[in-house]
Amino acid sequence: MKTQLSRMTFNPPKNYSGVYQQQGRMITDADWNELVAIIDHRIRGALVDIIGNGTPRRDDRLADIALTPQGMLIKPGVIYANGMEGRIPGDTPFEITAQHEECPGIPVPPEDTALIVYADLWDRPVSAQEDADLLDPALHGADTCTRTQRMAQIKWEIVDETGDPLDMDTCTALLPPAKGNATLSELVLRSSLTDGGTDFSDEPEVRCGNYPFRLEVHDVAEDGYNRTIVLKWSSENGAECHRVATAPSDFKGGNWCYEFFSKSTEKQLGARFAGGHSPPRGFLRDSFPDAIELPLVRRWDGYCVLTFDNATATWTVTSGIDRGVALSPAHDPEVHGYASVISSTGLAASLSMTLNGLRLVLDLATSEGLAQFFSGDHWLAWVREAAIPEQRVTLPDPRPIGVEHRYLLMAVIDSTGNIQTLNSGVAGFPSLTDLDARDVAYQPGSPDEFPPSVNTVQRAIHELRDRVDQKHGGEVLQALFGWGVLDGLVPDPDTWEIGWADGLEYYDISIAVTEGVIIDTRGELIEIPPLECTERFDELPVGNQALKHYLYLIVEDTGEQRLEIRLDAPEVPFDKSPRLPLTESGSNADLFEPESLEKAHEVAWEGYRDSRRTPVRFTNEICLATIGVKRAAKEIAVSPDNREQILQPPAIRNAAYLQRDETTRLPTLSKIADQIKLPDLN
Repeated sequence: MKTQLSRMTFNPPKNYSGVYQQQGRMITDADWNELVAIIDHRIRGALVDIIGNGTPRRDDRLADIALTPQGMLIKPGVIYANGMEGRIPGDTPFEITAQHEECPGIPVPPEDTALIVYADLWDRPVSAQEDADLLDPALHGADTCTRTQRMAQIKWEIVDETGDPLDMDTCTALLPPAKGNATLSELVLRSSLTDGGTDFSDEPEVRCGNYPFRLEVHDVAEDGYNRTIVLKWSSENGAECHRVATAPSDFKGGNWCYEFFSKSTEKQLGARFAGGHSPPRGFLRDSFPDAIELPLVRRWDGYCVLTFDNATATWTVTSGIDRGVALSPAHDPEVHGYASVISSTGLAASLSMTLNGLRLVLDLATSEGLAQFFSGDHWLAWVREAAIPEQRVTLPDPRPIGVEHRYLLMAVIDSTGNIQTLNSGVAGFPSLTDLDARDVAYQPGSPDEFPPSVNTVQRAIHELRDRVDQKHGGEVLQALFGWGVLDGLVPDPDTWEIGWADGLEYYDISIAVTEGVIIDTRGELIEIPPLECTERFDELPVGNQALKHYLYLIVEDTGEQRLEIRLDAPEVPFDKSPRLPLTESGSNADLFEPESLEKAHEVAWEGYRDSRRTPVRFTNEICLATIGVKRAAKEIAVSPDNREQILQPPAIRNAAYLQRDETTRLPTLSKIADQIKLPDLN
């Protein structure tokens, strides 16, 4: 980060877990910053292990992507990319081009083109020059600490649709790298700190100063023919920054070059967008101009522009300056201002520069081809005058140490507009207190064990259940229960009614039952939704005798499910109903007239086996309840005028009753476990 630092001492391989202040000792910025880095490193490591990638399931925190007739919409929320938390701000969904604060200037995604949409999370430094709230008026505006700000940007990239079908797994590999991979292979003090050519690098008294040296990629651009890379460097860590309007005169003087920028240009680091879009970047000048439009300015020791010609596969230093000295390959390699690309074989090339106090070599290629550069890539080294000669320049890592980007693939869109999102199938990840089988990943032991879609414990359980049901499930369920109602299908006494015609020549019965589950005659579980029916009857009850009606659940071969009310009493064929008895006096036991529970069970099993050997027509007619309808009233005097008169509606009382049929309701294992000893299934 571009902050006035003495040095950065955090080193993960040392496994330091804390920083402790000693009494009477000074504290430096390096101590404080290492403590922050240790805590941040541990938190991110834990989040990688626990969460990894995804978005929380809670609706107010679930981030998502959707395609609508109005275009691509982003639902604000929280995302995690490789353990890094990011927040897409906002309260309502917005178009991808409306990221004015987080990702200004992003272009409109093209239509009829295969795309990936991803979140880019990274941290950027914020100083008091950008955010005035960091200055406390009570301290007379003293500039104290800087901050880092977490960026959560939604970006898109065009992908090739030919070949394998696009999906979330394969397209994850298409995300950009976290940072560039160019190597700063050499960084040493100049062998000659004076233009006289005398080598003072090994002399203890040589005055090289104490400072952080920062080399940074300012911009990367490609036009299809050439690739341009702009590098900049600073002996102040690029931290000397002011508002243009209030920059002091001593800041403007000297042999410096200047970068003019804004909050918007600072948010454009990392991989470039597709579609030929070039995000705006700050611009570099050799001197401080009289008028400038951008509000902020920082100074650098120098910069260099490199161009790669794709046709000839050659690099060229096109321009550059260091502390007022123009860069040129014509200088002697030991002279300040020397800059040239040294090529070996093929694409292998290195940029060699001799700066005011240092000499560096930056490799422009790797063993796999051209090195990757992203704006914001930077290297940090520490120059120490009082150190022993071989430690006067310390480069902790020859690779870029930042800016590190972490990505989360949010959606894959093919050229026809079909979209797969991060939340397809399962929306977000649950909290640990809301974790169930559908949230636990399952990895089959072999490709033939389960199809690829079986990737959670819940789906694996369903697959096993289906396979067992297909092979043995019907036999097991029928052996345990027979067939009938396993759960639910309860007549609702609050919804049923008897509707009499005005003349009492007929009546209607209406009734509804709750949802439930039955076991059919093949031993299969069938889910039944809530059902209702109305039937009309013109056979009137006689006297005070109740006329019994029976409520049936009918499940046809075609899968149709309905209720019927009949006057026919249910028949319970023995070979179709080998259910287990609950008690010796229970209605199920009476079906078998057993001498004992054990004998009843043996009879049930024999009946079951006989029914399996004899084909049984698939039919499910289960009686759920008995409905009694009767007429009762006070006596009415008989006269020649009313001899044929029947009861009038006001005289009807105790007209009907409803009684559940318990004989068709199956016991649960918990109810029969202590009552029945199961026989050998063989």
